[in-house]
Amino acid sequence: MVFSPMGTSKGPECNSASLLRYLSEMPLIPTTFLTLQNLSWKAIDSSSVQITIQDKGLEETCVFTFNEKGEIAKMEADQRARGVKKGYSMDRWCGHFSNYNEFNGIKVPTEFIAEWNLPEGDFQYAKFKVDTLEYNKLN
Repeated sequence: MVFSPMGTSKGPECNSASLLRYLSEMPLIPTTFLTLQNLSWKAIDSSSVQITIQDKGLEETCVFTFNEKGEIAKMEADQRARGVKKGYSMDRWCGHFSNYNEFNGIKVPTEFIAEWNLPEGDFQYAKFKVDTLEYNKLN
């Protein structure tokens, strides 16, 4: 597997991928699901919802799946641009969320994994763990 070095990607594919990444990080600031006006929601079934975000002429969609506690457990995007040696590849991409804790009265996942679902197999390329979280801090 060959990936582009971080920080060298640019163009419309990178912009779309960044918008999807922003959408995938929203469980860390869950009030954004309620306050952003550029989101649209579509119920799929009792445990999943399709969310579309629009920004500056771009539109990206993913599916969020909820566990039995009503917590976001997974997000999936059918296609996200992935930098490869000679340009971009459009691949399935997902995030897994777990171990919810409360910070300043807001319940968020404290562990999440980013994963490419490639034809040759799943590739977990990033694992995050949140120890502390502060909201509305200006300094």
